Amino acid sequence: MVDLSWDNDLAFGDAGEMAVFNLIRDAEAEITTGFFKEYDIKLSDGRTVEVKTDAKMHRTGNHLVECGCDGKGSGIAVTSAEWWVVLDGELAYFCNTDDIKAEGRGREQINWVSWQGKNMKGVLINKISFLPLCRRIYPCKVDISGR
Repeated sequence: MVDLSWDNDLAFGDAGEMAVFNLIRDAEAEITTGFFKEYDIKLSDGRTVEVKTDAKMHRTGNHLVECGCDGKGSGIAVTSAEWWVVLDGELAYFCNTDDIKAEGRGREQINWVSWQGKNMKGVLINKISFLPLCRRIYPCKVDISGR
């Protein structure tokens, strides 16, 4: 049974952020904690990273890019991060955030209701379109069981 609680969801996201933080190996990088929508990791050279753990990407072949929540911008629409890093449980895909935004423009938005009852919006980018956007891909195991 999947634990669909805020605490579990936050822990899941935090685990992904920590996996990328450890992968980067920048001794002076800073990881954000709690609710901070601009970015998740700030590198010592000032560049920033947004981490998205997409538990279904490996299975569906699509990356879901969130862009709205309850009528407000969220995800890609509000991040100021230079890098958009997606974890699928096996790999970390490092993309330029502007490239992801450009790829999402003009795509049909999908709507769904989250497990928390929030009205969400986003776009799906399939792996055939997504992979050419990746500047680097690294092995990065993250436990996505139960997601």
